[in-house]
Amino acid sequence: MSNFLTPEQAGKLLEVTGYTIRRWANEGAISYVKTPGGYYKIPRSEIERLMTPIPAKGVAGDDEQQDAPPKALPKPMF
Repeated sequence: MSNFLTPEQAGKLLEVTGYTIRRWANEGAISYVKTPGGYYKIPRSEIERLMTPIPAKGVAGDDEQQDAPPKALPKPMF
């Protein structure tokens, strides 16, 4: 199994489009490798990092939403 994914493969795992993955890469939100042919390759470890839940701050019962989405990723354009 390859240690790199195409933007489409990565997008499928994160439930976003390949276009969104490439945009995040260009914005610096995720790391990537660009092949000599110009193709994006996303490290599998980067996708695993993004799929890891971020623990909520505070304690249960606080006014903060405990299941808030991670703020590390930009929102998809669609």
